[in-house]
Amino acid sequence: MSAIRNVCVYCGSSDGDDARFGDAATFLLMVRNAYAALLVARYTEFLDGTQVDSMVIQPLRLVAPDNSVLVALYTLEKLPGGWRINGCRLAPSTVQAA
Repeated sequence: MSAIRNVCVYCGSSDGDDARFGDAATFLLMVRNAYAALLVARYTEFLDGTQVDSMVIQPLRLVAPDNSVLVALYTLEKLPGGWRINGCRLAPSTVQAA
C-alpha cells in the first residue's frame, strides 16, 4: 500500500479510530495485523450496500491469491461532511472464485 493510500484509509475511518489509534501509522499496523486479507486480495468488488436497523453496511468481496473468498463488512456512520468507516468484520463467502 502506498503512503498516500494509507492516509486515505485512515482519513476514511471514524473519529473513534482517531482516538484509539492516534495516527495513520498505528492504524495501518492494526489493519496489517487484523485485516491482512484486505491487503493481499488479488481482486476486490464492492457489493450492494444495505441498512440493518440503524447501521449502514457496505460489503466488499475479496478474492485471495489462493482463490478463497471473503467478504469485508464495513459499517458506516454519517458524520458532518460525509460517511466514515465505523468498523469492519471479515466473513466467509458462499461465492466460489473462478
